[in-house]
Amino acid sequence: MPDFGGQGSNTSKKPVLLPRIKLVAAGQQAPPQKARDKILLGLRESVTPYAMLGWPLSAGWSYLIDSSPNYGTNGEAFAQRLGAAAALNSSKEIFSDAILATAFHQDPRYYQRGHGHKLIHRAVYAATRPVIGRTDSGRTIPNYAFILGAGGAAALTQTYYPERNVSGTQFAQTWATSLGGSALGFLVSEFGGDAIQWLRISKPK
Repeated sequence: MPDFGGQGSNTSKKPVLLPRIKLVAAGQQAPPQKARDKILLGLRESVTPYAMLGWPLSAGWSYLIDSSPNYGTNGEAFAQRLGAAAALNSSKEIFSDAILATAFHQDPRYYQRGHGHKLIHRAVYAATRPVIGRTDSGRTIPNYAFILGAGGAAALTQTYYPERNVSGTQFAQTWATSLGGSALGFLVSEFGGDAIQWLRISKPK
Protein backbone atom coordinates (compact mmCIF):
# COMPACT_ATOMS: atom_id res chain seq x y z
CA MET A 1 0.00 0.00 0.00
CA PRO A 2 1.26 3.52 -0.74
CA ASP A 3 2.08 5.85 2.13
CA PHE A 4 -0.53 8.62 2.03
CA GLY A 5 1.01 10.72 4.76
CA GLY A 6 -1.56 9.83 7.41
CA GLN A 7 -2.15 7.19 10.05
CA GLY A 8 -5.27 5.36 11.00
CA SER A 9 -8.87 6.19 10.14
CA ASN A 10 -11.82 7.32 12.20
CA THR A 11 -14.26 5.74 9.76
CA SER A 12 -15.17 2.09 9.50
CA LYS A 13 -15.24 2.25 5.72
CA LYS A 14 -11.80 2.62 4.23
CA PRO A 15 -11.68 5.62 1.85
CA VAL A 16 -10.65 5.24 -1.77
CA LEU A 17 -7.43 7.18 -2.28
CA LEU A 18 -5.25 8.13 -5.20
CA PRO A 19 -1.52 7.23 -5.12
CA ARG A 20 -0.26 10.59 -3.85
CA ILE A 21 2.41 10.58 -1.20
CA LYS A 22 1.24 13.79 0.47
CA LEU A 23 -2.51 13.15 0.52
CA VAL A 24 -4.03 12.91 3.99
CA ALA A 25 -7.51 11.45 3.68
CA ALA A 26 -10.52 12.80 5.55
CA GLY A 27 -10.66 11.09 8.94
CA GLN A 28 -6.93 10.35 9.10
CA GLN A 29 -4.61 11.73 11.75
CA ALA A 30 -1.39 12.92 10.10
CA PRO A 31 1.86 12.47 12.06
CA PRO A 32 4.05 15.53 12.67
CA GLN A 33 6.83 16.17 10.17
CA LYS A 34 10.49 16.94 10.70
CA ALA A 35 12.69 18.65 8.13
CA ARG A 36 13.95 15.27 6.91
CA ASP A 37 10.36 14.10 6.36
CA LYS A 38 9.60 17.12 4.17
CA ILE A 39 12.74 16.67 2.13
CA LEU A 40 11.91 13.02 1.47
CA LEU A 41 8.30 13.96 0.76
CA GLY A 42 9.28 16.48 -1.90
CA LEU A 43 11.71 14.07 -3.54
CA ARG A 44 9.23 11.21 -3.56
CA GLU A 45 6.26 13.33 -4.66
CA SER A 46 8.23 14.59 -7.67
CA VAL A 47 8.46 11.08 -9.16
CA THR A 48 5.26 9.30 -8.11
CA PRO A 49 3.16 7.64 -10.86
CA TYR A 50 0.53 10.33 -10.20
CA ALA A 51 3.07 13.08 -10.85
CA MET A 52 4.58 11.35 -13.89
CA LEU A 53 1.13 10.95 -15.44
CA GLY A 54 0.97 14.73 -15.72
CA TRP A 55 4.17 14.97 -17.77
CA PRO A 56 2.86 13.46 -21.04
CA LEU A 57 -0.50 15.20 -20.55
CA SER A 58 1.19 18.58 -20.26
CA ALA A 59 3.62 17.85 -23.10
CA GLY A 60 0.83 16.47 -25.27
CA TRP A 61 -1.37 19.52 -24.80
CA SER A 62 1.43 21.99 -25.59
CA TYR A 63 2.37 19.83 -28.58
CA LEU A 64 -1.22 19.71 -29.82
CA ILE A 65 -1.74 23.47 -29.75
CA ASP A 66 1.94 24.26 -30.43
CA SER A 67 2.26 26.47 -27.36
CA SER A 68 5.24 27.19 -25.12
CA PRO A 69 7.79 25.77 -24.80
CA ASN A 70 8.00 26.17 -28.57
CA TYR A 71 10.28 23.30 -29.53
CA GLY A 72 8.32 22.50 -32.70
CA THR A 73 5.88 19.79 -33.76
CA ASN A 74 7.98 16.78 -34.72
CA GLY A 75 8.84 13.69 -32.69
CA GLU A 76 12.01 15.21 -31.27
CA ALA A 77 10.04 18.28 -30.20
CA PHE A 78 7.57 16.13 -28.26
CA ALA A 79 10.43 14.46 -26.41
CA GLN A 80 11.81 17.91 -25.55
CA ARG A 81 8.39 19.05 -24.33
CA LEU A 82 8.12 15.90 -22.22
CA GLY A 83 11.51 16.56 -20.65
CA ALA A 84 10.58 20.18 -19.97
CA ALA A 85 7.30 19.17 -18.33
CA ALA A 86 9.11 16.65 -16.12
CA ALA A 87 11.72 19.23 -15.12
CA LEU A 88 9.12 21.90 -14.34
CA ASN A 89 6.87 19.70 -12.23
CA SER A 90 9.68 17.89 -10.41
CA SER A 91 11.50 21.11 -9.54
CA LYS A 92 8.25 22.64 -8.30
CA GLU A 93 7.69 19.77 -5.86
CA ILE A 94 11.29 19.83 -4.66
CA PHE A 95 11.41 23.62 -4.22
CA SER A 96 8.04 23.90 -2.50
CA ASP A 97 7.81 20.71 -0.42
CA ALA A 98 11.42 19.77 0.29
CA ILE A 99 13.09 23.18 0.60
CA LEU A 100 10.64 26.02 1.21
CA ALA A 101 8.14 24.12 3.36
CA THR A 102 11.05 23.34 5.65
CA ALA A 103 12.26 26.95 5.64
CA PHE A 104 8.80 28.42 6.32
CA HIS A 105 7.76 25.67 8.79
CA GLN A 106 4.78 24.79 6.62
CA ASP A 107 2.95 21.49 6.28
CA PRO A 108 3.05 20.64 2.53
CA ARG A 109 0.51 17.82 2.71
CA TYR A 110 -3.01 18.03 1.30
CA TYR A 111 -5.71 17.45 3.89
CA GLN A 112 -8.80 16.12 2.15
CA ARG A 113 -12.12 17.56 3.39
CA GLY A 114 -14.27 14.58 2.47
CA HIS A 115 -18.00 13.96 2.68
CA GLY A 116 -18.44 15.83 5.95
CA HIS A 117 -18.44 19.10 3.98
CA LYS A 118 -20.63 20.50 1.22
CA LEU A 119 -19.54 19.91 -2.35
CA ILE A 120 -18.97 23.61 -3.10
CA HIS A 121 -16.93 24.07 0.08
CA ARG A 122 -14.73 21.12 -0.83
CA ALA A 123 -14.21 22.48 -4.35
CA VAL A 124 -13.30 25.99 -3.16
CA TYR A 125 -11.01 24.57 -0.48
CA ALA A 126 -9.15 22.34 -2.97
CA ALA A 127 -8.84 24.99 -5.67
CA THR A 128 -7.34 27.52 -3.25
CA ARG A 129 -4.68 25.27 -1.71
CA PRO A 130 -1.93 26.55 -4.04
CA VAL A 131 -2.25 29.96 -2.38
CA ILE A 132 -3.62 29.07 1.07
CA GLY A 133 -1.47 26.80 3.21
CA ARG A 134 -0.98 25.78 6.81
CA THR A 135 1.84 25.84 9.30
CA ASP A 136 3.23 22.78 11.03
CA SER A 137 0.94 23.63 13.97
CA GLY A 138 -2.14 23.73 11.72
CA ARG A 139 -2.59 27.51 11.47
CA THR A 140 -3.87 28.84 8.12
CA ILE A 141 -1.44 31.15 6.30
CA PRO A 142 -0.65 32.19 2.72
CA ASN A 143 1.02 29.24 1.01
CA TYR A 144 4.42 30.91 0.77
CA ALA A 145 6.23 27.63 0.14
CA PHE A 146 4.05 26.60 -2.78
CA ILE A 147 3.76 30.04 -4.37
CA LEU A 148 7.51 30.67 -4.22
CA GLY A 149 8.32 27.07 -5.13
CA ALA A 150 6.21 27.34 -8.28
CA GLY A 151 7.91 30.66 -9.01
CA GLY A 152 11.34 29.14 -8.58
CA ALA A 153 10.47 26.27 -10.91
CA ALA A 154 9.11 28.76 -13.47
CA ALA A 155 12.31 30.80 -13.21
CA LEU A 156 14.38 27.65 -13.77
CA THR A 157 12.60 27.02 -17.08
CA GLN A 158 14.37 30.09 -18.43
CA THR A 159 17.58 28.04 -18.47
CA TYR A 160 16.23 25.23 -20.68
CA TYR A 161 13.29 26.67 -22.64
CA PRO A 162 13.90 27.72 -26.29
CA GLU A 163 15.25 31.22 -26.73
CA ARG A 164 11.89 32.57 -27.94
CA ASN A 165 10.35 31.54 -24.59
CA VAL A 166 12.97 33.24 -22.44
CA SER A 167 11.29 36.43 -21.20
CA GLY A 168 9.63 37.97 -18.17
CA THR A 169 6.22 37.47 -19.77
CA GLN A 170 6.87 33.78 -20.34
CA PHE A 171 8.13 33.40 -16.78
CA ALA A 172 4.93 34.95 -15.41
CA GLN A 173 2.78 32.81 -17.68
CA THR A 174 4.55 29.63 -16.67
CA TRP A 175 4.23 30.57 -12.98
CA ALA A 176 0.50 31.26 -13.28
CA THR A 177 -0.13 28.12 -15.36
CA SER A 178 1.77 26.04 -12.82
CA LEU A 179 -0.38 27.32 -9.97
CA GLY A 180 -3.54 26.74 -11.99
CA GLY A 181 -2.48 23.22 -12.86
CA SER A 182 -1.78 22.53 -9.20
CA ALA A 183 -5.29 23.72 -8.31
CA LEU A 184 -6.67 21.12 -10.71
CA GLY A 185 -4.43 18.52 -9.10
CA PHE A 186 -5.80 19.34 -5.65
CA LEU A 187 -9.35 19.04 -7.00
CA VAL A 188 -8.45 15.55 -8.22
CA SER A 189 -7.04 14.75 -4.77
CA GLU A 190 -10.29 15.91 -3.16
CA PHE A 191 -12.76 14.25 -5.52
CA GLY A 192 -10.76 11.55 -7.29
CA GLY A 193 -11.65 8.87 -4.75
CA ASP A 194 -15.32 9.75 -5.09
CA ALA A 195 -15.11 9.47 -8.87
CA ILE A 196 -13.53 6.03 -8.57
CA GLN A 197 -16.37 4.91 -6.31
CA TRP A 198 -19.04 6.35 -8.60
CA LEU A 199 -17.55 4.62 -11.65
CA ARG A 200 -16.96 1.29 -9.96
CA ILE A 201 -19.04 -1.53 -11.44
CA SER A 202 -20.96 -3.51 -8.84
CA LYS A 203 -19.77 -7.06 -8.35
CA PRO A 204 -22.27 -9.76 -9.39
CA LYS A 205 -24.05 -11.43 -6.51
